[in-house]
Amino acid sequence: MALRAYYKRDKLTMHTQPLRCSPADGDSKFRVVFTATFLHPQGAGQLSDQGAIAGLKFERIVQDSDDLLHFPRIPSKRP
Repeated sequence: MALRAYYKRDKLTMHTQPLRCSPADGDSKFRVVFTATFLHPQGAGQLSDQGAIAGLKFERIVQDSDDLLHFPRIPSKRP
């Protein structure tokens, strides 16, 4: 279970590490689970936060059981 830093602080910098990275369905190619996050997940009719961790931009965060799945924005390849 990720530490949800947004409950205890307003600071938008922190130390975290990826726990897992796995393939995802849909628009995103991957989903990442971190040890901690300051990005709030989607829920109760609200969209998730968008932001970056270590320079990688995330466009969607979803709660899945005890995990928070971070879906990165992957730039499309140009020919």
